[in-house]
Amino acid sequence: MAEAATKSSGANGAHDVARGDHQDVPPQSSSGQTGHFIKWKRAKRHTALLHEAAYLLLGLVSLATVTGLYFWLDVPLVAAAFTYLVVLVLLSLVSNLPSLIVLSFIGVCCLNYFFAPPIYTFRVDYSQDLITISAFMIASFVVNFLVTRVRVEQRDHMRAQEALRESERSSRSAIDGIAALIAIMAANGELETVNRRVFEYFGRSLEWLKNWGTNDAVHPEDLPRILELFKRAMASGIPFNFELRLRRFDGEYRWFDNRGVPIRNDSGRIVRWYVLLTDIEDRTRALAQLEQTQSDFAHMNRVSMMGELTASLSHEITQPISSARNNARAAQNFLDMQPPNLGEVREALSCVVSDTDRAGDIVDRIRDHIKKAPPRKEHFDLNEAIDEVIVLGRSAVIKNGVSVQTRLSQGLFPVHGDRVQLQQVVLNLVLNAVEAMGSTEAGTRELLISTDQDHRGVLVAVRDSGPGIDPSHLERVFDTFYTTKSSGMGMGLSICRSIIDAHGGRLWAEANEPRGTIFQFTLPAVQVGA
Repeated sequence: MAEAATKSSGANGAHDVARGDHQDVPPQSSSGQTGHFIKWKRAKRHTALLHEAAYLLLGLVSLATVTGLYFWLDVPLVAAAFTYLVVLVLLSLVSNLPSLIVLSFIGVCCLNYFFAPPIYTFRVDYSQDLITISAFMIASFVVNFLVTRVRVEQRDHMRAQEALRESERSSRSAIDGIAALIAIMAANGELETVNRRVFEYFGRSLEWLKNWGTNDAVHPEDLPRILELFKRAMASGIPFNFELRLRRFDGEYRWFDNRGVPIRNDSGRIVRWYVLLTDIEDRTRALAQLEQTQSDFAHMNRVSMMGELTASLSHEITQPISSARNNARAAQNFLDMQPPNLGEVREALSCVVSDTDRAGDIVDRIRDHIKKAPPRKEHFDLNEAIDEVIVLGRSAVIKNGVSVQTRLSQGLFPVHGDRVQLQQVVLNLVLNAVEAMGSTEAGTRELLISTDQDHRGVLVAVRDSGPGIDPSHLERVFDTFYTTKSSGMGMGLSICRSIIDAHGGRLWAEANEPRGTIFQFTLPAVQVGA
């Protein structure tokens, strides 16, 4: 332990010498080393006394030399006083005030004793000599005081400058150690300095970085948006946060989260901005991959539902085709009449066209639900989309003996989103409710689909009279792979919630009274003309 303490003390001493201020810093003391600290204080005081004694001796020698030389040369009192004053000023550059006061007093005595008649006495017979001696005394004290004051202020200024440089080195070391890109800007948004990681990322100079609004530092597609947000933040003084792509030294653009906060003084005025840039490229790619995975699962879910609705879909397609066949045969019969009944023929052919259009619409609707396509958000009538879903699920409704009612709000604001995905949500909720009611023997099987709206958006509710869900599981039913069905995958409701979340809404479940479950979701509405 003693050896370690000795090494530590030596290392600290070496560090102090490197800083040039080892005389002002005591040795590192630990428990039981109070005596060493007292010895160090005494040694420091002794050294200071020796320095002052040396300066005082130097002053005495200087005054003695000037006195002897000038007395031998018979120099006038005024010249001797001026020379004494010069000597005291030179000594004031190294000595302290008490020593200078002593030397000034000795100088007055020498002037009075050796140069003011009568010499070898301390009596002054002439008034001009008295004025000269008094002026010397006053001037020496004033000059000594002012020079000493300047020395003290200069020393304090140097210490402050050193402290400032040390603080800047400490701050630079701190921001360079942060595992992110740091920038410091002036109150007007002009870039002042950046940390080492910024230089490493861009591989450019500070002057180049200051022109980030005109060079290729920011991705061209992001630049107009970023400039607008940046100008708005500088004008308002409000912290900003946005994402953008920045060009790395090798030409690759990576996504960064950009956060800036203003620093204010005591009067509330912004003095600078601190900006933190965090690389989120990996997170952005992961989110994109997650969205793609969710889209794939949603597509699989839609295909699965279409498979379950094969009987219903075949019935929906067969019905308009059979109707078209009957209307075509009727048109043939009307043509065979003598004379042909052309009015009835036209009406029958018009019905054929309507039936084939209806069959085509059903096929197109099925194709939209089965094909794998990226989300496409648009404005559409949600009530109309729900009516189409009810048609798709009609076979399952009839098979399970469920009575379906709708209470769709009139004048519903159009919603903005992917029509197919939102229909997938409604269809999934409807089929879940129909299957749940189909598993019960007693009681009525009623399904109510309703829409409503307020200033916040649109509310869609699917109410059933089935066995209901355990209140403790109302939130778990949205977990991935959780299912109450013997043949279920546990993906449907999880996908539905992801779709609603992506549309800025919320999906949840509640108990229905007196029995059953209510699944509800909200969507932000869009005002007409907005």
